[in-house]
Amino acid sequence: MPITIGNGFLKSEILTNSPRNTKEAWWKVLWEKIKDFFFSTGKAKADRCLHEMLFAERAPTRERLTEIFFELKELACASQRDRFQVHNPHENDATIILRIMDQNEENELLRITQNTDTFSCEVMGNLYFLMKDRPDILKSHPQMTAMIKRRYSEIVDYPLPSTLCLNPAGAP
Repeated sequence: MPITIGNGFLKSEILTNSPRNTKEAWWKVLWEKIKDFFFSTGKAKADRCLHEMLFAERAPTRERLTEIFFELKELACASQRDRFQVHNPHENDATIILRIMDQNEENELLRITQNTDTFSCEVMGNLYFLMKDRPDILKSHPQMTAMIKRRYSEIVDYPLPSTLCLNPAGAP
């Protein structure tokens, strides 16, 4: 349970217990660490961006994750924008890492890793989701659609593919 300091416009919360392995708890810790990166006018939009990234019913696409990252960077104060980094470890397009660093630039608060066939999102070292792109067979046959039935981990609440069903386009 958090302790609330202040009231009205300038209140703040301090977590008294370490977070459990749940999305909401880690989101609160992440928000506490990055909320001061934003002007007061951009905090509500930054909060909505993080919620879309971490609490959407379906995990965002690779493209939407990139858009959200750069939206957050634009909302940040000019003095904090250097914490929003794009890292290319192999100096090619095979792997791109989008990350938000802490105040000391030692730890990654948020990390979005995009490889050629997967993308993932981590919050302070905890994996939120790992998604694979459509299988190559589906890319070469656009008339086929994929539907992945999902089950959820009780600990971290991230989607795990359990069944892959192929349906021709227009089939019931």
